Amino acid sequence: MWNGALSDHELLKIAKETEDQRRAIDSQATALIAAKAAQEKHARDLLILDVRSLSNVTDYFLICTAESTRQLDALKEHIGLALSRWNCPIRHAEGTGSWNAASAPWTEQVQWLLLDCGDVVIHLFDERSRVLYRLEDLWRDAWRVNIPQNLNALSEEELSQLKGTPPPALQK
Repeated sequence: MWNGALSDHELLKIAKETEDQRRAIDSQATALIAAKAAQEKHARDLLILDVRSLSNVTDYFLICTAESTRQLDALKEHIGLALSRWNCPIRHAEGTGSWNAASAPWTEQVQWLLLDCGDVVIHLFDERSRVLYRLEDLWRDAWRVNIPQNLNALSEEELSQLKGTPPPALQK
């Protein structure tokens, strides 16, 4: 007998559907807009992983490398501004290492900043941390999304109209 109450699973499903209706763009376009913003601030080694077939938490990872804490901060701010224009705010941000300039020098720190945008999780690393954590290896079964060569030439409006495709069958 139904008591009129919704289960946690049903509530989460309704919340997700409501959120999806509010989203202006799909998750692949979100990842590409974030990648463009990262390129504009000179991030290196950009990689977008399609983890939809491997994770029920997020659809895509954007992984990139920064050369300094100042660049990490600039990347976080610039990506946040670019995504907020599309109603895709950064929901949560956290990182490792010290953000205090008076602490140990940059070379002695491990720096990893994670930006949770729901369907896209952005990992900003310093070079040492990227090598240490090797997310590319951990998620090696994920499909790598081709980042257009002319990414910086595309407007955010053009990127927002790119629709994601279903993840291809994993090649074993």
